[in-house]
Amino acid sequence: MPVILALAGLAVFAPPGVRDFMETLRDAYVWHVVGFTFLQALLSTLLSLMGGLLLARSLFRRGAFAGRVWLERLMLLPMVLPQIVVVLGFLAVWGRQGWIRHLIYLAGVDTDVSIYGLTGILMAHAFYNVPLAARLLLARLEGVPGEYWRLAAQLGMPPLRVFTLVEWPAMRTVLPGVGVLIFMLCATSFTVVLILGGGPAATTLEVAIYQALRFDFMPERAMVLSLLQLMLMAAVHIILRYFGAPEQGEAGSFRRDVRHPFAYRAGARVWDVAVITMAALYLILPLAAVIIDGVAAFSTTVLLREEVMDAVLTSLSVSVAAAHFALFVVFLMLAYLHHPRGILPDDGWTRFSDAIASLVLVVPVVTLAAGWFLLLLVFDAVELMAPVVVIVLNAIMVLPFVWRVLNPAARMVQDRNGRLTVQLAMGWRARVRLVDWPLLKKAVGLAIALAMAMSVGDLGSIALFGSESFHTLPWLIYRALGSYRSDEAASLSLLLLIMVGGFLSVAGLFETSAEGRKGTVPAVKR
Repeated sequence: MPVILALAGLAVFAPPGVRDFMETLRDAYVWHVVGFTFLQALLSTLLSLMGGLLLARSLFRRGAFAGRVWLERLMLLPMVLPQIVVVLGFLAVWGRQGWIRHLIYLAGVDTDVSIYGLTGILMAHAFYNVPLAARLLLARLEGVPGEYWRLAAQLGMPPLRVFTLVEWPAMRTVLPGVGVLIFMLCATSFTVVLILGGGPAATTLEVAIYQALRFDFMPERAMVLSLLQLMLMAAVHIILRYFGAPEQGEAGSFRRDVRHPFAYRAGARVWDVAVITMAALYLILPLAAVIIDGVAAFSTTVLLREEVMDAVLTSLSVSVAAAHFALFVVFLMLAYLHHPRGILPDDGWTRFSDAIASLVLVVPVVTLAAGWFLLLLVFDAVELMAPVVVIVLNAIMVLPFVWRVLNPAARMVQDRNGRLTVQLAMGWRARVRLVDWPLLKKAVGLAIALAMAMSVGDLGSIALFGSESFHTLPWLIYRALGSYRSDEAASLSLLLLIMVGGFLSVAGLFETSAEGRKGTVPAVKR
């Protein structure tokens, strides 16, 4: 229903005739935006796949090593970290006054490379998607039978032959699906492009929709861009379904009985240590910069301001409401588990519910926000309905995460106890209280904590509906960055990072004991 209403809002402001619509389509700026969206998504995908492949091979060859568990946890962080915090960290490390530029200056090297524009977008997308690609490719390498590696070692295969005959055949089966998934995530990226794009020359469809409504107020252009975005994402989603959506493997389940034939070679060891170290530093440095700059710029005067306190309460309220609303929707989707025969009905509902849970990839949050904005504009109710719309949009954003956590746990409960509860003629209230809830409560806690961690740092929905009377922490951070108040942005980013860290700590407590936690969470966010 929220998606249908958003599309209705786009239709309301459609040009009155096909001729006007075609004139808008012939706008050179529109096609420049489309072209840049494709370009940055394609380059980001290639960069992420190459980095993920190198990191996956190095992690597999090294097996268990000191700090591997922490590295695996670090690789999961980009999935839930607020993009605006990560972008601020990138500016602190790679910006004009950043750590790297300062080191280059001390080395006597003069460079004009800027983090703004395509370069910065690619770097930030690599931060998010290299760990995703590495986890998925590593899972495929760990699935290779041990006999293959032992046979390669016995035959004395050179490194290139091992790669072409053993490693590449395993990874190439999942590589197209991973690539299409990363392409969709990069094509719908909003916060990264909004801040690091640097201007009209580096603008994607998501950002152009926002600019057309927030600054230029050109509903017709926003409608055309939204339709192009929907068609692009629908086409890519169809391709993803053709290749098969990659399963989220659990990195770190290294099989100790299997070793790569070149694991003990000195050259391979040096290479692997270098790759793993660079990957770890690339992930750690932006977070460290946010923490260090936030502590250095810490000001109780800023944090105790009324608007900051209001933003904290609003962020918490929106995240709690969105998480519970998404939980309610998922429970409705899982109602098919209570089948009269106690078994899963084979009627296509499973595929349908999976498609619904992945809807955020096809219809991005900013596109939905644009539709709702235009629809409410007709009734002059944008400010009145802003909190409700932001909660609904955040719930849609976190819906795939809640689904991926709860669906495997609910299936496990159904497989164990479904037929027994039917044989005992147990009513649904008794079943939920005595059977389902005791086994699902840990998974429910994990899902809520992860959903709140994602929702509290979202900028996509609040960007259009934020105002002086209704704002969240990400909105205040973005406003501070736009006004060049870097110290204030650093303090607020540290506060937001602490909030997200608190939610993730709670999620970790639930994850250690949640049955069915092997249903991993997809990287759909941003």
